[in-house]
Amino acid sequence: MGEFQLVIPKQLIPNTLETYHQTPLAGHMGIQQTVDNISEQFYFQNLPSTVSSYVRSCHDCQERKMTKAHTKSEIISFRTPTEPFQTWQVDLFGPLPITQKGNAYIFTAVDMFSKLLFCVPLLSSDSVTVSHALFQLVCTFGVCDCVISDKGSEFISQCTDQLCKILEVNQNFTPSFIHHCLGLCERTHRTVAERLTPYTKKGIQWDNMLPAITFSFNISPSDSTKYSPYEVVYGFRPKFPLSVSKLGIDLNSLHSDYHSYMNQQIDKLKLIREEAVVNAQKASEIMKERENKKTNPLKLNIGDFVYMLKEVVGPGKKLQPKYSGPYVVHEILSPHIVKLRERDSGKLFKNPVHLDRLKIAFVRAPNPTNYFIPISVKNEQTLNEIEKRAITNSEPTSNVVSDEPNSEPSVNNNLRTRPVRQIRKPMRYRISESTVADTSSSEQTDNTFYKVKRILAQRKRNECYEYLVQYKGEPAQNAIWTVENQLNEAAKQSIIKRPPPVID
Repeated sequence: MGEFQLVIPKQLIPNTLETYHQTPLAGHMGIQQTVDNISEQFYFQNLPSTVSSYVRSCHDCQERKMTKAHTKSEIISFRTPTEPFQTWQVDLFGPLPITQKGNAYIFTAVDMFSKLLFCVPLLSSDSVTVSHALFQLVCTFGVCDCVISDKGSEFISQCTDQLCKILEVNQNFTPSFIHHCLGLCERTHRTVAERLTPYTKKGIQWDNMLPAITFSFNISPSDSTKYSPYEVVYGFRPKFPLSVSKLGIDLNSLHSDYHSYMNQQIDKLKLIREEAVVNAQKASEIMKERENKKTNPLKLNIGDFVYMLKEVVGPGKKLQPKYSGPYVVHEILSPHIVKLRERDSGKLFKNPVHLDRLKIAFVRAPNPTNYFIPISVKNEQTLNEIEKRAITNSEPTSNVVSDEPNSEPSVNNNLRTRPVRQIRKPMRYRISESTVADTSSSEQTDNTFYKVKRILAQRKRNECYEYLVQYKGEPAQNAIWTVENQLNEAAKQSIIKRPPPVID
């Protein structure tokens, strides 16, 4: 057509959008590509905004495509404990290459005060094995106040829960798939892997090297406390194989009794731990300020539609959807945690969800345009005439004699050998029990009610809500807008239980 564009009628806009976006030849292209392809041949009013709204609300695209800017909420650091061995972060590292002893996992625990690392090689990741490792931790360092872990099956199992109850240890869990909430363990796993690799590539079994690697970690000064975990716990640095020993010892400097020695060690430990707490708090503030500069927060309200990032597993994970949904925000528990429910059934999720796994869902109305065909009085009169003619033709006929004097008896040509199918009006034109009163016709004077099939969408006009109602017996394109005060209690309750999508 050269430089000219074909103007598309309003009724053909939905088909054009579907052809240029959802068909295999279109391949679910992006917004700008779809606008360019359509505007090359066709034109209709508000083309860019209509295409943008259509593509953004495509369910298949929202399930698979990743957003350029992922949701990233502001981080909040854990409260610093007041003493060593008060709070531990625990996790599993693996699976690793199976050793000759059959070990494939490492149980890691990091003290949140001193940053001391405790590692145990494990044969498997079942709850009984992990509970035994947790019991070893308690036997080594005493009963702690709190254990923080993720929601892995080995930590939320009944066996681990009963062990913590017996030991009177509180269990706290981080949100699913939000690994930075357990950052102390995750960063430790990276360090352990880096230090084990040079030995495993030489054929040395990693479980034989694990105690030495743990020792090397505990004698290294921490970036946050500026002290090594060993020094924070014991009050002095351990001796290394090549440490220079003091040959000349002044006997006068030795303590005369244990009491003076203990007092000196207590004062030294107190000084070290006070400085460690101050340094850890400063490091935490610096980390928060640095990380919060790169946030991309998501602001949600109750009733919003969202998609949730899921963990894709299996051999075909490259072609599986990245998100599931859409779901409805049911409750906002904190600036980072919300509770969701399913859109259709209204079933609540068992566990809360972190905001970093969510993105806003653009829900499309059943018909993405506002070009619904109105029901006019003329159509109603036409249907009445069709029904009258059908009833007349369906009456039994016989040989009829004409009243004219010169006429001859004749046979009615409308005789049929099988019953005639009566044409019935659509359900909305019949008076019956209903849930919504139809006041769209200006000639209606009585309170006629029609049965409602479903409510497709809602919008806000002049400070009140209108609902797009599809009646039984009518297609979706014949749905009409009905104000809220025309709905009875049953319809209003259905809207509360299953809110229709909001469109402009």
